Order: sequence, then C-alpha cells, then structure tokens
Amino acid sequence: VAAAEDTLPFPEMKFSAFSDFVATYLHQDISLAAVLGFLFTVLRNPDVLALHYRQKHCLARGDVVTATSKLSNWGTFLALAILQRWDGKPLNSEPSTFLPTIPGQDRYTDGDDQNKVVKCKQLTLAVERFVTFTPWVTITGKSFPRFDERDIQHIMVLAPNRPSCRTKNCGVALKRNSKNQDVPEITVITGTTVHPASYVLGAHCTVCSAIYYPDHSTHLIPGGDGAKQTYYPRSAAYMKIGRSLWVDELFGWSVLNGLYAFASTASFTEYWTKTYWPEGSLSRRHVWQAWVKLSVRVVSEAANREFVTKDRPSINEFVETANKTFLRDSIGSPHPLYGSSIPGTSGHSCSECTQPYPPAVDVERARPDQVAGDPRLQLTGTQYVRANVIDGIVMGPLHCAYDNCFKPLKDGSAGVFCAEHFLAFGNKCHVRGCSADLHGTTRACTNHQAEWKEHQERFARQSVIGMRRRIRQANTDPREWNPNQRTRPNAPAHDDDGEPILPARKNFFAPGRWYCLELMVAPCGMPVAFELFDKSESPTKIINFIEKHHPTPGTKSQYYIIDKACMVLRSLIRAGKWEEWKRTTRLIVDAYHYINHRVTDYVCRKWCNPAPMDMSAPNLVISTQDAQGRTVHRRAYNSQAAEQLNAWISGYQPILNRMTVANFLWYVLVLLLLHARSVEYRAARRNQQANMTDDEDGEEELDQPDADELEQ
Repeated sequence: VAAAEDTLPFPEMKFSAFSDFVATYLHQDISLAAVLGFLFTVLRNPDVLALHYRQKHCLARGDVVTATSKLSNWGTFLALAILQRWDGKPLNSEPSTFLPTIPGQDRYTDGDDQNKVVKCKQLTLAVERFVTFTPWVTITGKSFPRFDERDIQHIMVLAPNRPSCRTKNCGVALKRNSKNQDVPEITVITGTTVHPASYVLGAHCTVCSAIYYPDHSTHLIPGGDGAKQTYYPRSAAYMKIGRSLWVDELFGWSVLNGLYAFASTASFTEYWTKTYWPEGSLSRRHVWQAWVKLSVRVVSEAANREFVTKDRPSINEFVETANKTFLRDSIGSPHPLYGSSIPGTSGHSCSECTQPYPPAVDVERARPDQVAGDPRLQLTGTQYVRANVIDGIVMGPLHCAYDNCFKPLKDGSAGVFCAEHFLAFGNKCHVRGCSADLHGTTRACTNHQAEWKEHQERFARQSVIGMRRRIRQANTDPREWNPNQRTRPNAPAHDDDGEPILPARKNFFAPGRWYCLELMVAPCGMPVAFELFDKSESPTKIINFIEKHHPTPGTKSQYYIIDKACMVLRSLIRAGKWEEWKRTTRLIVDAYHYINHRVTDYVCRKWCNPAPMDMSAPNLVISTQDAQGRTVHRRAYNSQAAEQLNAWISGYQPILNRMTVANFLWYVLVLLLLHARSVEYRAARRNQQANMTDDEDGEEELDQPDADELEQ
C-alpha cells in the first residue's frame, strides 16, 4: 500500500550507533528477536510516544510534568509491555534478561514493586534515548507521524520448496534453469501486503529433465514419446495467478472465504483493490485463478488424491481436469455424469444423523407384541441406523440447445450449441427445419427475422421499469403473458411423477438449461452428494442418484427422507427393486409434504410416515422426559435439512447460473465442502459448550486420559 502523505522517511540511523545503543541500554545476552521486537514496538507506536513527550513539557497553563519513574506514565506502560513480552524473568524479580545490570548495583532495590518500578524506569530512559535518533526528537506538542517502512520491506524471491528431484528413483539436486539476467521480476501478494520488485526462480533436474517452480513441477510421461504432465503439490506456499503476479495461501484463503460469503469475483476484486492496492492491477480473472487453484488444493487434501494435469493447461482445462479427478461417488469410483459425493463426508456420524438400533421401547406406547427397532428393516449386526435427506433446487448451468444434448456450450454463455452441433448448425438458421444461412449477426435467416425479433423482445434482459410496464399492460395485452404463445415449452411441475413429455422446440435461439441441482444431506446439515438433473426431478432420477452413491445394501442409509418418497416407492415397486431395498431401507416423506400427502395417499400414510406414533418405526420418534416429568415426543431426524441447504445455496444462484457446466460443478463441490467444514466446526463448538455447561452444573471431575493419550 502506498505510504500516507504525513509519513516520515525511515530513520537514517547508522548501524554503529544502533550497536552502541544495544550494548549500552540492553542486556549483553539479549536475543535478536527481543532486539527487533523492541525496535519495531517503538517505531510503530508513535501516538503513545507523542503523548509521553507532551507530558514531559509544560506548553499550556495547568500542565504538570510527570516523572519518568511513575507507572502511570505513557512511556512507562510501553516499557512494561515490552518487558512482559521479551524479558525472560518476572518483573518483580531482581535479575533481567532484557536489561543490563546497573554498574555498582548488585540488586535493583528492596521490594517486588520497587523492582518493577526500577526496571520500567530504566527501559523508559532507553526508549527516550532511542527516540533521539529519529526525526521525532524535533517535534514538540504535536502528533508523531508514522515512518514509511517501504525502505526496509524485504525482497521476495520465490523458489521451488524442495531441494531435490521428486521423480521416482531420481532424487538428484536441482539446478537453476535461468541466468541472472533472465530471472523474471514479479509482484507477490502475501495476505494483504503487496511486494513489488520480487523474483521467481525455476529449477530443473539434469537427470530426468523435470522442471520445478514454486507452485508446480513438470515431468516426462513414461513411454509418452516426450509428452509432459504437470503435478501441483498441496504443500506449495505460493500460486501463480497472472503473467507476473503470485500470491500466497493467506490471500487465497481470503478469496475462498470471500466467495463463500456470497461475494462474486467482481465484487471481491473491487473491495480488495480499493482497500489494499488502489494503484494495482488485480482483476477478477486473477481472483478466479486464485480461487480455483487454492480450491483444488483444499479438495485434493480432503480427498487424499494428487492433482495432475497436462503441461501448461489453461484455466478452463484446469477446472475440467479437476472435475475428472475429484468428482467421485461415495465409494471412490469416477462419477460418470454430472455430480459427486463430498470428499470426507461419507463416514460422517453424529447424534443428529444416527440413532441406536434397536432403540429402547417406549413402554407407554408399546403394544404387547411390539419389538424394539423398525420391524420393516431386516438388519443384522447393525448398531446404528442413519438417515439422509434428498431434495432439489431448480437451478443449473446452460447446455446445448439441440434436442437431448446436454454437452457444454462451445462459446460459453454467448453461444447456443455445443462444439459438435455448432459445426452442423452454427451458421444455419436456428429455426427448426430451416437450413438457410444466418442473416448478419442474428440467429435467423432473412425469412425468420420476425421470429428472431419476437424472441429478443420476449427474453432479453429487462430493466425494473420495463418489467413494471409489462405488469401494468398485462390486462390490455394478454398475448405477452399467454403461456401458449411462448417459443419454449412450459417447464414441468417440480413434483410430477415420471418423465415429462415436452413438445418439440420451434427454434434454437436460446440454449438449454439443466433443470435442477439435487442434493443429498445428512439431517444435521452435512452435505453428502449432489448431481445435476435434466428436464425434471423424476423418481427414476432420484433412484439412480441414490444407487450411484450407495450402490450396495451395506452402503445404503436406513432412511431416505424425500418430499416425493411415496412416488419413489411406487417406482421401486414397478421396477422390481423394492424386494432388495426393503431389507435395509425405508423411504419416508419430509414433515412438510406429509401434511398434504397423508390426506389422499394411503401408501404415503402407511409406509412413508415420518413420525408414526403407533411404534411401527420407533427409530423415527424419540421420547424424553421434560422438567415436569411428562413424556415428550420429537422426530429423530430433521427432515427439512435439504430444504434448509437449498435456501442457503440459492443465494449463489445468480452467480452459478452464469457459469459453464465445468465451473458450475466445481464451484458447487467446493461450496459444499466448505459448508461441510462449517457444519463440523459448529457441531464441535456446540459439543464444547455443552461439556462446559455439564462441568459447571455437575460435580467437579478429573479428566481421564483417553486411549490415544495412553498410547503416546
């Protein structure tokens, strides 16, 4: 950051004078850390010193000069803080590792308090002596300006963080791969500090020809005919985000946390540059690169999997490779479609997600023939049952406009076709059945300009004033609001059963869009998996979603809470899968949707009740005693967890809907991983507070060592 106008040049104190000062006023065995701490504490607290020196001069009627020896003095407190931080001996004791022994005096004085007074006075005098070497000594009765520390800012020289080659069976020392005059000059951002005039050094292995830089290394692929691949270690301290711009992990985490807090790359860039680098050239592309590269390290660490790309990938290829590497199902196999499990959450278990099986029978509600545990679950050797909540939110990225093609767009949000269909139809009229050439920059031929103009008027971005005008004209011009006049078919109802039968599109003026983002969540709010659904959220897609992430009976949850669980149950029965599912799994409706379903749907009321009170599913209802001794029943699982997660992630919808498919999938994966860590942190805090409350309310107990501590 540029120095303020009222700063002073850094003191031009000779080293010999500083050396004499240290030898005279500080202990002969004082550490370098203590000396530097003293130096910067004095130079970076000008306000305290200005008050101290003002108190030493009578400049106004009523001024009273304060003696240096008083502990209430401004400078004395600064001395006290320095001694408490860097003196290795207590203030009340006689010896000191920070201050020298006064000649001719074996001890400071009698009494502990007097020892503190003498030490503080001695160091205050040292501070006053040091100030005489600075321009502050010429200022009286005014504030002390701060010093410009750019003259002492260190030079950043980035280099590979390993001294020897990491190639298997190699391990030789690394050599520099550039001459002194060819070393590039860069800018490095560490946290919020900008370091211009820095440098980056590369290295190479003389045996295997591997190339090393501070954030990656490039190696020959064995048997690849000279082809190379790039390895990105998780331990790298810096990242390259521009041609001559590097950042550290602290800056990367500020970007990651900033975008997690609903900030876009543009808004974060504007905030950071205005606050810390107003004369700099940080762009939103730099911020996006920092977000992507640090997020890859975070996911790589959570998945315990290395990240390797082709040599010199673009940022889009970087994200696509990350998706191929880390989008996996819960058992670790590559995910064939558009979704993934969240790394590190498959083994999650807490009191909100799991319940003991079989549970204790509630004697007040139990029938004579009642057995403990859900009688419809045929479990063996299982001590706990767990639940997952599944729901979708209508949002998604754009895809190819052609029928039943869900490939990414060739030109991002600016195009309508994927690369394959662009070659076939990109230069032709986008009206179905027309093969004439495009007219100008439009997406229609000369004969279909009226349809193109109507599409632009109907689906172009509208201002607030324009939307208000349309609302006012709704009664006088119903054609604008008639669904039958739309150029695209109506979207299917979100809770419809089966796949929708949509009419063929009349034109391909606009790209298609994925229908919804389906989420699998633990009742405590821990995200488990996600996937993009096309066209609808049908029961068949939900079944496939569950089977991709929980393919075997042993991996399935005992309860799946779904807003359309009764429809999914019917689909399982029709597909002949229910006989296998019913041994380990039950499908129940969330509490909100059950209010409507139970009235007309016997299957839902009988088999999908989220909290049956007849003890047919005791794992779904927990009975406790209140303070008055009355029995209180509550649902064992939070059936609205997915709805709550949907409400949170909908805040990112304006950002996500504008992304490509690859960026959308990666962004969602990282968001859910960060959210999972947030859920774990809040749960740990709750448990800590609960334990503290129990310790305060109960008798004082000694902590017993656990098994891990006993083994150490």
